[in-house]
Amino acid sequence: MTIDNTSTTNENTVTQDNDTSTQNDVNMNNVNTTTENTKTEKNSTQEWLAYELHTWALENRVMLRQLLTVDNVSHAWQGTTLTVHHSLEEKVDALISEVQSSYSLDITSDDDLTSYDISEWTHEMRAELSEQLTRLMVAHTLQTEQTTGRDADRDADTEQTTDQAQESTQMLTHELIVRESDEEKADLLIEDMLTRAQEVNMVELDGLAVNSLLSSLFVACDRLKRNCHDVTGVSEATRHTQQLVQVKTPFGFSAVQWHELQEKARTLLNLIGSEDADPEELQGLAQLIRDSLQTVI
Repeated sequence: MTIDNTSTTNENTVTQDNDTSTQNDVNMNNVNTTTENTKTEKNSTQEWLAYELHTWALENRVMLRQLLTVDNVSHAWQGTTLTVHHSLEEKVDALISEVQSSYSLDITSDDDLTSYDISEWTHEMRAELSEQLTRLMVAHTLQTEQTTGRDADRDADTEQTTDQAQESTQMLTHELIVRESDEEKADLLIEDMLTRAQEVNMVELDGLAVNSLLSSLFVACDRLKRNCHDVTGVSEATRHTQQLVQVKTPFGFSAVQWHELQEKARTLLNLIGSEDADPEELQGLAQLIRDSLQTVI
């Protein structure tokens, strides 16, 4: 991403390496600014309600937690899922609405803004970007403008008269505009989407298969960090790293986080296959992968 500052906005040019659009595996069962609250029954007696808030920004959940505490609303959190008694439904809905209303999604002329050039994105990706920003409660707008540009290919292939050289083609430019205060959120989301866009030919695994793969790789790396010549460790690490580097970003992982893990796996695979590999380097990398996996399995 390159950033060109102007007097009124910071302009970011965001390019897509692959024209094929992808869809993030986001299950939107939670409260957001465009849909009604989604609540699920806790048990068959229908005494409890669960609010799925996993795509809310952290600060929004913190604000809701504070409001619930101040108003003495009995509740429990399991990760990002809020659970309350059904008798408190009306009160909780009102507090959720209060949180939503505190984050205006309208951009005004008084705001300090940052813009991103997303002209090379597909229509589907631009639509998904807007949807994801809305779920994160990030105020934004997508602007489309018609601009004039020279037909460079035609000028290069044929000799033009003066009048012909002045002819131009009409092009559409697309910009995402957000507040500067939301720039970090937008950067992370854009980076995640562009990274996922490169995964079109990769394998998609369900949650259980991903957990099994990561658990097996953890065990293999645990063996290698103790002894880089462990036959079982070498064999299992080779097999599981070869599989991991072919897998799309699973649900619950950021694409950047997943690709960093894949890059470590590729390096480990190269070290295992090298006759000149430094044993300490191999064992150190195996431990690094093992420790990172320990936090996600």
